[in-house]
Amino acid sequence: MFTLLTILKNKNSLCDYIKALNANKGKSLREWLNYARSICDGLPSEENMLAQLVSEKSAKDKGLVGKIIEYGFFGQKPNSDSSPDIIALKCDIKSCAFKLFKKIGKNAKERQTLTNVGNTKNYDSFQNILDHEHFETCSYYAKSSQFLICIRDDDKKKMKTVEELMNQPMLLIVFVELETLPLEMRTIINSDYENIRQCVLEKRVSQKGQKYLHIHTHGAGHGSGNRAFGFTSSFITRVVALQLAELHQKKLEDILIESGKSISIKHEYL
Repeated sequence: MFTLLTILKNKNSLCDYIKALNANKGKSLREWLNYARSICDGLPSEENMLAQLVSEKSAKDKGLVGKIIEYGFFGQKPNSDSSPDIIALKCDIKSCAFKLFKKIGKNAKERQTLTNVGNTKNYDSFQNILDHEHFETCSYYAKSSQFLICIRDDDKKKMKTVEELMNQPMLLIVFVELETLPLEMRTIINSDYENIRQCVLEKRVSQKGQKYLHIHTHGAGHGSGNRAFGFTSSFITRVVALQLAELHQKKLEDILIESGKSISIKHEYL
């Protein structure tokens, strides 16, 4: 039996909790949440969770499923704090849908936004990037260095009712630590950061040439100057494949399907 306090304070307990949850692969989000409550003391009931998160307005919020996952599995209510979601472990919580790719595998449907970093209407707002030559030393690294990815099976329906969200299949929860990734991947991330920093220095921010870490528009409205760091869908797919390779004691190439610039994970593993 776990407690909310231990999984939020102790990395080993958190990893054991995730491992237990992952035994429910393919079951609905509601079934995962019911199981989570049965093994972890302190989580909200479904009734309480939905009362806290769902209103007439929020029922159409595309981020609602992420809020349900954060609160339902980890007791973290939505907030605008720039600190990592699990503060004691400096760990953020992300939700990602995986889609069918060419009927041969699955890959991440979208990038994962990390944190806002500035606005192109005021380049002084990017000062933290300008002040730090290396990604590891800038303040945004804390929201990027380790995180949980809660993976859902996407059904291609854009707008879902709350009931449809709760019945959406969950596939896997992955704990990602940048420092433990293969050197090649870390080198690419650092190169991406250098690319981004150079773009900021030249006041021409764009995503061009960035493979894993990129800087992208963020916020409502056409022409928004807001920019955020994000991990590309290719990066997310690859880190999930790495976790699956370790879990199944397979080589990465046994898990991944590479087709040109696109990658996906074989059906039998996800």
